[in-house]
Amino acid sequence: MKHINWYGGLLLLVLFAITGQYLRGVTIPADQNEDLFRMMLRANHIYILFVGLVNILVSRSPFNRLIFQNLTQSFFLMSGVFVVFAFILETDGDIEHRMFSFLTGISALIGIIWFIIDVWAPKFQNKY
Repeated sequence: MKHINWYGGLLLLVLFAITGQYLRGVTIPADQNEDLFRMMLRANHIYILFVGLVNILVSRSPFNRLIFQNLTQSFFLMSGVFVVFAFILETDGDIEHRMFSFLTGISALIGIIWFIIDVWAPKFQNKY
C-alpha cells in the first residue's frame, strides 16, 4: 500500500499544479460573491497540496504495527479522493455545504491520529 500512497501523492502534486493554472484563468459566475468564491477555490487548492504531501510522507514513514500502517494509509488515500471531489464539486459559493472538504479534513485528522498512536504506543508500552 505504500506504493499507492506514493503515486497518489505524486498525482495530487501534479493535480495541484494543474489546479493552480486553472485558478489563473477562472471566471467568477455573475451570481457568486467574488471573495467567497475565490476563497473556496484557493482553500481546496491548498488542501490538494497538503494531502499530496502527507501521502508522500506517510508512504516513506516507518511503522511499528501493520494495522496502524494500513489504517493511516487508508485514511490518507480517502482524503485524497475527497479533496479532488471537493475541488470539482464545491464551487457553488455555499460555505455551509462543503461536505467533501469536511470529509477531507476529518479523514486526514484520523490518519494523523493513527500515525501518532503507532509512534507513541510502543514508548508507553515499555514503561508499564
